[in-house]
Amino acid sequence: MTLIKAGALCTIPLTGIPQTTFGDSSARVSEQPTAQMELFPRYPKDSICPALTSLFGSTKDLNGAMRREPGGVDGGRNGDIVISPADGTLLAVWKIGTGREVGWNVLIQHDARDLNLPNDKSVYYSEFRHLGLDDLRSLSVNQVIKRGQPIGKVNVPGDDSGSTLGVHWEVYEIPNANRTKIEWGQNEEGFDVWRNDEARLLDPLYMMSLQQGKSAAGEVWIQPFTPGNDYSQFRGFSYIFQCKRPPEGN
Repeated sequence: MTLIKAGALCTIPLTGIPQTTFGDSSARVSEQPTAQMELFPRYPKDSICPALTSLFGSTKDLNGAMRREPGGVDGGRNGDIVISPADGTLLAVWKIGTGREVGWNVLIQHDARDLNLPNDKSVYYSEFRHLGLDDLRSLSVNQVIKRGQPIGKVNVPGDDSGSTLGVHWEVYEIPNANRTKIEWGQNEEGFDVWRNDEARLLDPLYMMSLQQGKSAAGEVWIQPFTPGNDYSQFRGFSYIFQCKRPPEGN
């Protein structure tokens, strides 16, 4: 497994960890049912935000192209800046793919107190896929990450499948007692993946609905991160992309 530490690349072998072969990403989580309804983003009228292009559980992008990874949400385009949705701790940065298909993944742990949630029996993981290496060199394992901190830029090179290019974001809930029970192994394609048998996959939009709620139709009001605002009482996640104010007069 290749991790980034102290701003430089170093290869950390999986010494002492069983070299397990995992199946696809759905095999990494237990088959616990979720009580989540189908959710949709609603963007603020006073901001221009890179949009989510695929939603949780869907098999197709919003443009109709087939999805490779239906377990989370996809969004943005190559070059868009991805920011942390909440305070947390960087657990890993690793490479996946070969040749023109190489991409970089990031795993961040959020404690319940980072999200102002009363349930301290769980921790939450954000996994981001399809990021560029250059921006990740400044990160180090166990680094404290702040809400709104830039993580990296979307980078999906060599994709000629017709799928929407963007970052892939998955969110997991894990019982606090099992937070350290992460196994690293390889999937069927030979790429490094992590596994925790108690992990439960959540819709990122659900985590973004905890502050303002959602409509009866399942619309979630997107909350862009605004530098200088007080987030000490903010519940859940803010948006993972930098948003901009529209030009004056528009």
